[in-house]
Amino acid sequence: MKTISHQETGNELRKAALAKLGKRSKVADISDDGTFQELINESQGVFELSDREFADILMVSRPTINRWCNGKNLPHRTVRKAVFTWIAKTALERLAIVERYEIRVKGRGA
Repeated sequence: MKTISHQETGNELRKAALAKLGKRSKVADISDDGTFQELINESQGVFELSDREFADILMVSRPTINRWCNGKNLPHRTVRKAVFTWIAKTALERLAIVERYEIRVKGRGA
């Protein structure tokens, strides 16, 4: 019987979170304020980004990210669409990285 390491369990949880985030952001309703706020908060957590890092990536100020996370002064739908597209793309890219890492580690017999 094979034992599962904490790292393997962590990778499975991370893969599931990235896949879920990618799918949700692809089909998200850009006019739904609650969905935008949820996806901003969820993506910041899943991607492990500070407000400053998240703001820099999206080319907005840190206070803007804070307002978005709190549901205040939410952006226009065209901006939301771009943010959702970035979230989906980034989630899928990071998912691929985790999967490639697992393949490399398994290939070494670890």
